Amino acid sequence: MRIDMGDLVSATDLARQSSWLLKEIAAGRRFVIVKGNTPAGALVSIADLEKLAAVTESEATSSASVRNLPAQVPYADLDPLSYAAPRHALPIGVGEDANTAWLDLEQYPHAYCTGTNRSGRTTFLQAVCAAITARYTPDEAQVVVFDPNCGLIDDLGDEYRTVYQYDPKRIGSAAEQLAVLLDQRRPPPDLTQDQLREWDPVRPKWFVIVDDLHLLTGGGSSLSTLLAPLVEAAETARRLDLHIIAAITSDNWNSKGRANRLINAMDVGGATVVVLEGSPREIIIDHVRPGPRLPGRAELYERRGGGRMIQIASPHVIEQEEPSAH
Repeated sequence: MRIDMGDLVSATDLARQSSWLLKEIAAGRRFVIVKGNTPAGALVSIADLEKLAAVTESEATSSASVRNLPAQVPYADLDPLSYAAPRHALPIGVGEDANTAWLDLEQYPHAYCTGTNRSGRTTFLQAVCAAITARYTPDEAQVVVFDPNCGLIDDLGDEYRTVYQYDPKRIGSAAEQLAVLLDQRRPPPDLTQDQLREWDPVRPKWFVIVDDLHLLTGGGSSLSTLLAPLVEAAETARRLDLHIIAAITSDNWNSKGRANRLINAMDVGGATVVVLEGSPREIIIDHVRPGPRLPGRAELYERRGGGRMIQIASPHVIEQEEPSAH
C-alpha cells in the first residue's frame, strides 16, 4: 500500500476539514498527517486496512511454515512422491507443506545450486545422486561426475557412474569427448518432418553432475569454463536426454556465476535454481536472492512456478532415536 507524500494534511486541517477528508478517503485517496513538519500518521480507508491485514496474515503464515521446516532431513525418511509428481521427478528434500520436494526434469532438464561455503551445495548433489538411484535403473540412467572437490566419491555405484574425474585437465578432456557423444544423440539429418515428429529413441538419460562449477574455470575467468564444450548440448538438452546438475558459489555472483557460459546455457535449456545461504546483495536469477539460512535450507525456484522454501535431505544423516525412559 503506497501513500503519496504529496497528500499532506496538517493537524489543524484535520480538525477543520474532517468531513471533506472522510469523503476523499472513501473515494480511495490516502493522506499523511503532519505535525510540526514531521509525518505523524496516515488516513486510509477500511478497504486499505483490510488489504494490509491480509498481507500481514499471509506473511505471518509463510514465516511460520518456514520456521516449521526441520533443520535436518535424513534422505531415507522422505515420504514417497505424490501421484501428482511427474515420472521424471527427483526427490531432494521437504517443502513448507511437509511434503517431499522434487526437481521436475520434464519441465526443467537442468538444475544448479548456489550458496556460500558450507551452505549445503554438496549435500544437494548427494541428494540428487540418491534420487537417481531411487528413481532409475542403471539401464535408464548413466552419470558423469566432475568432482574437483572430491565430495561425491562414494555417492554412486559403478553401475551408474560411467565417468568420475576430479582433475581439471582430465575433466576438460572428458567434456570434449562427451560433447562428441552427445552430438551423436541428435536426430539423423535426413529425417522427414513426420519421421522427426515420431523420433523418440529408447536410451538412458545422461546426468552430468558438477561440484564445484567455479573450480572448472580456465585462467580465472568464468567465460572460459572447462565445460564450454557442453554449452550447445545444454541449450538443447530436451532432445538429448541430458541433465546437468551443478553446484557453484554465490559469492561475487555477477562475475563468477551469471557470467559462466554453462550457467547461461542451462537457463536457456531450462533450469531449476536452488538458492542456499549467502549475501542478500547478490541477485541470482530474476528477483531471487540468497539470505541468512541454516545449512541445507534453500529457496527452490522455477521460472514458471515461482519459489518456495525447502530443506534439502542428506543421504549421510541418520535420524537419532530418542533415548528410552527408564
